[in-house]
Amino acid sequence: MVLNEEEVGKHTKAGIVAGRAISAEQKRAVIERILAVWEKNPQLRLGQLLVNTMNGIDDEHTTRRIFYVEDEELAQRLELLKAWQP
Repeated sequence: MVLNEEEVGKHTKAGIVAGRAISAEQKRAVIERILAVWEKNPQLRLGQLLVNTMNGIDDEHTTRRIFYVEDEELAQRLELLKAWQP
């Protein structure tokens, strides 16, 4: 996710630097978002959920992309996955 200057300012004021959860409260909020999606997809293991979120298993760069993804982008991608569920 590429943040424009306005979005960076908004996130920084909220205590999130470029999409990264810093405080325990922010980290808890990200984990709660992950849990909400995981509960809608109980057949998936956590690793499968994360790989699917980062555009699929057959992407040779998925591991690198998961390693470097910012918290907010990961949570947003997971929520998109949740939105597609019936």
